Amino acid sequence: MQGLRLIATGLVFSAAALVVFELVLGLFLRDGRFLSWYVPPYDLVFTERQAEQLRAPEKPYGRFDPELGWTIRDNGASDDGMYRANSAGFRANREYDLVPPDGVVRIASFGDSFTHGAEVENEDTWQHQLETTTEGVEVLNFGVDAYGVDQAYLRYRRDAVRYAPHIVLIGFLVENINRSVSVYRPAYYHQTSGVSAKPRFRVDDHGELELVPLPVASRGDLLRRVESGELIEVLRETDYWVQRAPLAYDRSPLFWSAIFRIAYGRYENAGRDLERHYARGEGSEPFRVTRAVIEAFYEEALGRGAERGLVVFFPLQGALRGPLAGESDYWQSLVDALEAGGVPVLDVKPALLRAAQDEPLEDLFSGYHYSGKGNAAVAGAIRERLFPSGP
Repeated sequence: MQGLRLIATGLVFSAAALVVFELVLGLFLRDGRFLSWYVPPYDLVFTERQAEQLRAPEKPYGRFDPELGWTIRDNGASDDGMYRANSAGFRANREYDLVPPDGVVRIASFGDSFTHGAEVENEDTWQHQLETTTEGVEVLNFGVDAYGVDQAYLRYRRDAVRYAPHIVLIGFLVENINRSVSVYRPAYYHQTSGVSAKPRFRVDDHGELELVPLPVASRGDLLRRVESGELIEVLRETDYWVQRAPLAYDRSPLFWSAIFRIAYGRYENAGRDLERHYARGEGSEPFRVTRAVIEAFYEEALGRGAERGLVVFFPLQGALRGPLAGESDYWQSLVDALEAGGVPVLDVKPALLRAAQDEPLEDLFSGYHYSGKGNAAVAGAIRERLFPSGP
């Protein structure tokens, strides 16, 4: 009997402690967040800034694109004048003829903001520096902020083939592995400033790429489907980040518990760990899809007349400082897989580390992205790889 009383007392105290723990954790939940991560249940819009951007008119540099999700406006210019595009809608200070001039090697580059050259003037992008310091070379910049390598591939197909590049550069920020399986940007990157959707590719049972097209027809359609919640049903079928944690977008009764909300939010956010996806290799859908898209992009570029192709890996700033600066890089598994398949790769990390021996590391960055000095190191690495004896 005494034992039963002790068990009963223990259960009561445990229940009371759990209730207190729930209440204490609940105090830390503010605006759908616990510390630095969001906790479910989620809406399709996470922040007030996203809500404002969703309803705001398009800016003069970028625009909605019914195939790519978004792109650069013809003759566009950013509000601050930092970015300028030509009449063909790619970043440049001048126009380019469709046919390269005789004796000129034309390079076309594709990728996200590290290719586009975010946070620097046109003159400080690595493309401009490569073009102006290498005789007989033109470098076209088809990069677009926040792109995945899938969008870069589709932009090449639609917008760049007609420019007949001799060399195609596929820019790849090491974080982009996670974008390859994303459709709705806030579902992957909750803190993003904007609301947008994109197409993606799947790898089917036969190892072939299957295009999942953009799920909205216009900017107005995106607004309507987000505000009505209708978009979530599409994302359950197409977006890896929604599929990985489907409860996050449900009004599950389990979410009355702060403990469950925090634990599930932690699980949902942990799925973005880059090192884990690279380490898992083909066992990771982000890795598998990324590799297939890059290989298809490279092969199609050669098939459409390019003489050479090169994948350029851009490391994040954290990989250039501290322990990671001297360790093997977690993205090496993808580099190895691509090279084993015959796709040449240039990792610009060594060039950035060499530049950091002469300049403070901070000077190689302009905020999150490479500065003019960082882009100069990138341009030098590409020049050395492509033209070791001159163009």
